[in-house]
Amino acid sequence: MRSFMGISLFGFILLSLVLTGCISGLPVSENQARVHMESAREKEKALQFEEAIKEYGFIVRTYPKTGHYKTAVLKMALLHLDPDNPKADFIKGEYWLEQYLSLDLLPEEKEMAVFCIALAGQIRSVQEEKENLLSRTRSQKIQIESLARQLENTGSKLEQAESELEQARAKIKSQKSLEKELSVLKDKLEKIKAIDVQMHKAKKKLEK
Repeated sequence: MRSFMGISLFGFILLSLVLTGCISGLPVSENQARVHMESAREKEKALQFEEAIKEYGFIVRTYPKTGHYKTAVLKMALLHLDPDNPKADFIKGEYWLEQYLSLDLLPEEKEMAVFCIALAGQIRSVQEEKENLLSRTRSQKIQIESLARQLENTGSKLEQAESELEQARAKIKSQKSLEKELSVLKDKLEKIKAIDVQMHKAKKKLEK
């Protein structure tokens, strides 16, 4: 009976080892890291960049002693540099490439990491130049809009000045016409005065 119970207990322990992965020679953390790696790859294939980065980051923080650590670090770098990632961050990408380069790498892995770092630097420079160009373009657009408003105001003032000038010309024209009429009236008055003088002289002659 004891022998049977011993065998049963051994079988239970053996089953537990199989379920936890220890029977395969892998520690629990290795299997757990593998599960998270598979989840991260699925999210990466689905272009769920933010979720994939979280999964790879979890592996880096939680399972640094596993065989998946190096791959997770590289994935952190590549996903931050991926042009399809709407939240791509070249500074973070370069940081994780530097972390990857500090690991125990094969010569070809190290060569690839160095190349990626150089490429990331070039891309970041182009990105910064693009941002500067966009900033200058926005500034020039604001200046152009300001000049347009000033021209519009100047045009409005010019139209107002032209209107006032026309009114002044009309007044001058009216004044000249009035002066002409006054001159005619003056001539008529002079003629009337001359006639009055002649009539006065004639009257005096008749009175004599």
